[in-house]
Amino acid sequence: MGSRYHAGRLRSQPSSPRPRDPPTLREPTDPRDRICSERREERRDGASVLASLAYRIEYDPEAEDHLAALTARDEAMVLDSLPDQLAHQPTVTTRNRKPMKPNPVAPWELRIGRLRVYYDVQEEPERVVTVRAVGIKDRNRIYIGGTEIKL
Repeated sequence: MGSRYHAGRLRSQPSSPRPRDPPTLREPTDPRDRICSERREERRDGASVLASLAYRIEYDPEAEDHLAALTARDEAMVLDSLPDQLAHQPTVTTRNRKPMKPNPVAPWELRIGRLRVYYDVQEEPERVVTVRAVGIKDRNRIYIGGTEIKL
């Protein structure tokens, strides 16, 4: 076992880390454990059902131009967060999603930091989220494609 002089006192250090036992899988023996494992299986089944009900995300050609005008960091931030935010419940109001007042851009807004994504949701015949525009918010102004837009 080694020691080190630290801040006026001796401090001992183990010579090597303690080996840990690998985790083992065990069968549930308590009836309550069986119930928990059955619930986990139901959750897995429920997750597979939710995945089949996911919305497909499409981009308008104008929205693709708006994305291309952003910095690489901002573009990556938008493209990374869209599937998480819009694939399953795009019409549920949250802190970052809200329905907009009637405007010429889109009926829904998604907030990603200082960026705003404006989108439309179609339920029939296929579940599709269409991204209409991507803009940058600066205080009370929105810039879409480098042009200030009044919403």
